[in-house]
Amino acid sequence: MQKLLLSLLLLSLAQNAKADAELSFTSLKPLYYVGEYIIIDLQGNLQQPSRFDRVDLWVAVELPSGDWLFKTPIGLAPFDPKPQAFRTSLDTAEKNHRILDFEVIPGLGGDYVFYALYVEEGKNPLTDGIPTYRSNIATVATTLRNKSLPPPPPETP
Repeated sequence: MQKLLLSLLLLSLAQNAKADAELSFTSLKPLYYVGEYIIIDLQGNLQQPSRFDRVDLWVAVELPSGDWLFKTPIGLAPFDPKPQAFRTSLDTAEKNHRILDFEVIPGLGGDYVFYALYVEEGKNPLTDGIPTYRSNIATVATTLRNKSLPPPPPETP
């Protein structure tokens, strides 16, 4: 019980942290079929009290296998299993980040969950925990199907 109360207290502190920040995913449907184009954008609104208070942006995806991949700043290797920040040393900004865009191909089927979070600059939210959180944890889920979109029903005269 004490552990639960402590966790709730820490979460409350994290929600009232220094940064006034909000993250949300946009442009994502709940279901995609083979051949459809998937686009995931992240809308960030970050208002820091000082230009010296900076944050890092972490973005991760949980795969159908339960494994996690982390968004990297490297275009040729956009995701990596190594925990890392996607963008570092951010101050005040209202910005869209393109997280993912590709055509769904067979073999990728399953449920995917995306997460995003602003974290105190230089900190790892997985090891340093809730006190480093500087925003809400944005989440969104989608399902990729291993089959093509069913054809529309025939029109009746």
